[in-house]
Amino acid sequence: MWSEESNKLMISVKVSLDGELRRFSLERPVAYAQLLEKVQLAFELKGKVVMQYLDDEGDYVGLSCDFELEEALRICESSLKQKVNLLRIKVVPLVETEAPKQQLQQVKQSELKIKELRLKLKEERFRLKEELKEKIQSERLGFKQGMQEKQCAFRQDIKNVRQESKVQLNECKKKMNEQIQGLKQQLQQEKLSFQQQVKTIKQQFHEQHKEDLNKIKAQQSQLNALLVGRNKQKSALESGIVEETEQTISVTEQPEHQRSEGESMEKPIVQHDSLQQNNPKLKQLQLDPLQLQNIYLDHIHLVKLLHKQMKMQQKMELKAQKKLVNNETKKKENNDKSIEVA
Repeated sequence: MWSEESNKLMISVKVSLDGELRRFSLERPVAYAQLLEKVQLAFELKGKVVMQYLDDEGDYVGLSCDFELEEALRICESSLKQKVNLLRIKVVPLVETEAPKQQLQQVKQSELKIKELRLKLKEERFRLKEELKEKIQSERLGFKQGMQEKQCAFRQDIKNVRQESKVQLNECKKKMNEQIQGLKQQLQQEKLSFQQQVKTIKQQFHEQHKEDLNKIKAQQSQLNALLVGRNKQKSALESGIVEETEQTISVTEQPEHQRSEGESMEKPIVQHDSLQQNNPKLKQLQLDPLQLQNIYLDHIHLVKLLHKQMKMQQKMELKAQKKLVNNETKKKENNDKSIEVA
């Protein structure tokens, strides 16, 4: 640091010896001898001293000449971490000792002891290894015996479980067989009842069909009787018309001198009226033959339509009954299959 009085460059030094610290300052340039004198005076040392300084990497480096001191000062000045130029020095005092005979003997004895200890260590290691081997072998044997015992117990447990499972399976099979037999009996009963129902339905259908046929036959016979009566009426009408035409033709063929003045076209009209009075069938009907024919054709058409409707109804009923029968049979087959699978 710079002193304000002399304006000379000063450097501070911190010295440590066995945990004891001392601090002082020196002017630049500094020699190694000056630094050594200062350190000896500070700690009151008389013998040789080894000094070490702290570099920028945090290591203690030996200090023994001016060149090394300059390097230490340069590192101290160039370090940016320190605000003040501080040189840290560690002091190690040297004690001059001579190795007497006693010390040599002690060293030899210690070496012999070390050799003996090494031999003992080897023997102990060998003994420990053998003991470990014996322990490991015994533990292995015990582990094997324990595993064998566990395996035997486990096998016995498995056998017991298998026997119990076999007994339970046999009981379950028996119960299942009993249930299957009961279901089969129920199915047979249902089949019989279903067959009886089908028979009754068929009988009812045949009876209804017979009744319908009988009704249709009766209607056909009634229609035939009506047709016969109407044909007779038609033939009677045609015969009456023919007679009237012949009379009119005979009247018209007479000469004019034989006709009277009052007899012109009134005579045939009178004759026609007289024919109607004499013919009771004409009096009852009083219809044209065309009208009768149209009525007859309409009646036949209606009968045919009724017959077709009856047939269609019968077919629809048959289809519905067949569907019901097929569905019930399929359901029973599926039930049989499920029972067989179970």
